[in-house]
Amino acid sequence: MEIYDRQLRSLNTEYDSGIVQTRFGKTHVITAGNKSGKPLVIFHGGNSTNPYNLKAFLPLLENFRIYAPDTLEMVESVFKHVDVKAEMPRNAHRDELAGFNAPVMVIAAARDVLFPGRKVLKRAGEIFPKLEKSILLDESPHMYFNNKSDRDRVNRLLGEFFI
Repeated sequence: MEIYDRQLRSLNTEYDSGIVQTRFGKTHVITAGNKSGKPLVIFHGGNSTNPYNLKAFLPLLENFRIYAPDTLEMVESVFKHVDVKAEMPRNAHRDELAGFNAPVMVIAAARDVLFPGRKVLKRAGEIFPKLEKSILLDESPHMYFNNKSDRDRVNRLLGEFFI
């Protein structure tokens, strides 16, 4: 909990933090940004914390109200001190996403050894009914936001997509 809280404080921005009930169970949500801005939901990766992921999206806080839920497993780990098994997420299937009608943009990194960009974009085209934009970051590794030019590009693309 100490690391999580320290990362949250390091955002140096105003935020709300609370537990919400979902049909899958309780989860923790961080809310930040422009209270009049368009809502934007972001999800962190399985091997990251929510505050660490949110840091990459700080430039969007001026125009968006960001909702950043923790995964249910992360909440159990952080708030109930349960060990989470380290494993890759399972693949989604087209039939599971058939009712998801929101526009989708997928950004993938070409040099990502865990989720190879070209394969990710091919799979996204197969499973998302409303895939509107696929972007490959040609020179990026798995942690794209460690590179300032990629981070700036991704934030620009997200801003353009959601506005």
